[in-house]
Amino acid sequence: MAVRRRNANGNGHGTVHAGLDPRLVAGQAAQLTASANGIARIADEVRDNAEAQVKSLDGALAGLESMAATLGETATQAESIATASEELVSGVNEMAASIEQVAANTASLAASVAQNASAIGPAKITFRWLICPIR
Repeated sequence: MAVRRRNANGNGHGTVHAGLDPRLVAGQAAQLTASANGIARIADEVRDNAEAQVKSLDGALAGLESMAATLGETATQAESIATASEELVSGVNEMAASIEQVAANTASLAASVAQNASAIGPAKITFRWLICPIR
């Protein structure tokens, strides 16, 4: 408080007068102003840093949303690859079955040719005739 008490008679037991000392009030006002300015500066810094953090968090959130979308697309592509792989395996199995069937039919044809050759007797039938007919 900006009140100075003075002892009128100098012995410490005299009358106390209360009065305002303008220099003391001005000094306290200057200190109060400096404190208020310091608090305002700190509040501005806190606000600026909070805004920077909000921007940083917004950027991080945007990055996470982009990553989540990319992971969703990757999962969809992985499902497509799995489906295509299953279809490829099925196709390969069908091809293997077809090759086995062709091999069995070739063996049956060879047996039929051999049977016909033995039935014809002395006539010469060669395998070459089967590939390249007589001209």
